[in-house]
Amino acid sequence: MAKVVASSAGRALGLPISKFKSMGGMHYTTYRKLFDAMVGAAIWATSNSTYATTIQNRAMKFYMEVRKSTPNAAVTGDMGWTPTPATPAGHGQCVMYGMCGVNPNTGKPVPCAYTGPPKPLTDPTARRVLEERCPDFSHDTSTCCDAHQLSWLQSMLTVPDQILGNCPACNYNFRNVFCNMVCSPKQSDFVTVTSTSSQSVTAIKYDVTTTFADGMYKSCKDVTMPSPGGNALGFSCGWPADECSPKRLLYYLGNVRNGQSAFSIKFDVTESPDALPSGVTLYPMNATTIPCSSPVGKRSRCSCRDCGAVPSPTTTVAPNPCTKSQKGGIQKAPGYASLHLLIQRLGNHSRIQDFYPPPSLQSIMFQAVFEKASLHQVSWILLISFVGPNV
Repeated sequence: MAKVVASSAGRALGLPISKFKSMGGMHYTTYRKLFDAMVGAAIWATSNSTYATTIQNRAMKFYMEVRKSTPNAAVTGDMGWTPTPATPAGHGQCVMYGMCGVNPNTGKPVPCAYTGPPKPLTDPTARRVLEERCPDFSHDTSTCCDAHQLSWLQSMLTVPDQILGNCPACNYNFRNVFCNMVCSPKQSDFVTVTSTSSQSVTAIKYDVTTTFADGMYKSCKDVTMPSPGGNALGFSCGWPADECSPKRLLYYLGNVRNGQSAFSIKFDVTESPDALPSGVTLYPMNATTIPCSSPVGKRSRCSCRDCGAVPSPTTTVAPNPCTKSQKGGIQKAPGYASLHLLIQRLGNHSRIQDFYPPPSLQSIMFQAVFEKASLHQVSWILLISFVGPNV
């Protein structure tokens, strides 16, 4: 049976190849999506097959324009396209859906535990949010997130958008961590709920491939804050930027002590299926990552300042902003200097509460900005930006 399916997929492979030739080439992400849509559905059944892997190897070698005799391991390593594991029967379900009150451990809204199929997403506003924030799922009619979850996800991604917005590819890859966790119609393949309070989710286990984790990290490791005062991962990793790593970044993102995560997320980075004592087997999430040197949709690639793989521009008009001076620092360039002070309270453990919606101007009572008991929770980050001529 597997041989018959693979034979059918082999014929289907001619479709993306024909499209590739007629367009004179295409971006890797586009090619892979065409393969998944036109060929993948014919390949991945309910068990692994060497025939299916053979079809995928043919697709990779054609794209890379290498000989058929090229070792498969070399092609897979260069493209970062690991053979797609078969989808086990019974998977492709949801483990979370809708919003279910507040996590008593963090005081933040959390989704409901749910076991069942994805549900249709018909709300027009929610679909626009899905298309903007999670474009990989914009064509899915049914998802594991509803309108309330998408509003929650949009709020959760606001700070990362501000920190990583300089590099579209980095921001896209970073968002995909949470888009897959919240909305993927195959959520149960790589996420399992490990703790609840009533119906509220308080902890999950989330498996991702080493390929995805490394690709996401590499696309972000050189990104600077919008106000150029430091490496963005130094703000997002919980470690100094030069000591951050893919695993440390994911660990910090899932730790409720970061003050942002609504529930505990235990990330496991692995290339292998993960058989749990509960009898559930997780297959690590392996979304395609985009290198920082490539554009994302209509957005341009990252600048040389935010991506080491992008060549520095050459010009005789002004100093190159991406090269270092002989003294080791960035070359001086004209600009106004402005100081920004970011104050972040790392938890909700004091009596000060956040108000939503904000109070009106008429109801504001002017008083001390800080209370002594909460100052120990405040982190001060001083950023310097250059925003104009004549410095």
